[in-house]
Amino acid sequence: MPTPPTISLVVLYFEQPYELKALVELLHTLARAPDEIIFVDDSSTRFPLREEMISTPGLNAKLVRLPDNLGPVGAMNAGLNAASSDFIHFLACDDTVSPDFHAVARDHLASIRKTGIYSTNTRVTDDTGGDLGVYDLPQPSETPAFLSPGRAQDTLFTKGSWFAGNATLFAAQPLRDMGGFDAALEEYADAFACYVLSARWGAFFEP
Repeated sequence: MPTPPTISLVVLYFEQPYELKALVELLHTLARAPDEIIFVDDSSTRFPLREEMISTPGLNAKLVRLPDNLGPVGAMNAGLNAASSDFIHFLACDDTVSPDFHAVARDHLASIRKTGIYSTNTRVTDDTGGDLGVYDLPQPSETPAFLSPGRAQDTLFTKGSWFAGNATLFAAQPLRDMGGFDAALEEYADAFACYVLSARWGAFFEP
């Protein structure tokens, strides 16, 4: 049987102790936990992240505390540099994740030789956690499918971007090879990385 890839989860933290507590509790419900979980504290001063806040049984968690506030893009790059897995999943503290997301991703990724990203649809919730449905993005495929680089390029031209940052796994080494996330692009940095990685290496989409 093909060997499933390893996955690192990078959680971005900045002055969010209550959101962090809810996310850590959620991580214990995952069907299969990531191979490592890296919490990146972007130089919090009022509520700095402490080891005891993330050290819970069953989670292979470690803390990266940045000496200076770099913003989300800088924090993602710090997580990228600290990660050791094949793929990286980035979440903000106030994001959530489906319990079977990583398990299903591993199964799909084990069947293909190379891809730049793995992505799914993402759902929107209200302030109380109520489900508002799937975020309206283009659908590159109606069924789980690998899009070759050529097909990914054609899909980007004809349908546009289908990526949702919190529902995307990035191939770690190709992302490092392109220099990580470009801080100059600010909130568009992860979307640009998805364009580059999918156009060069292809993309797997799970609707």
